[in-house]
Amino acid sequence: MEIVKGKRGGARPNTGGARVGSGRKSKAEELGLVALLDKCFDKQARERCLLKLAEDCESIEFPVRHESRKLLLAYTFGKPTEKHEHGGEGGGPIEVVVKHVTGNQEATD
Repeated sequence: MEIVKGKRGGARPNTGGARVGSGRKSKAEELGLVALLDKCFDKQARERCLLKLAEDCESIEFPVRHESRKLLLAYTFGKPTEKHEHGGEGGGPIEVVVKHVTGNQEATD
């Protein structure tokens, strides 16, 4: 049996989807940091920096080893999403006080 589509079904052609140049630019791009880094930090310097970072992963000093490993893993595999718990005292709700001032009355704490 053939399925017949009604007159109102389906998407209109050539609509939707991402458009070239749409969306907000990243902060780094907005400030020109990417171009500046490309100019000041050439490919050979980047390679030396990454090599040093990889060497630091084997350091006998724990803080150096730990931080370099964290950085390499975060950039290699992506940093996990950080979750922040927001709450009041003892994990309860956050108390919000809203005061309305009308006429010549002054708000007091």
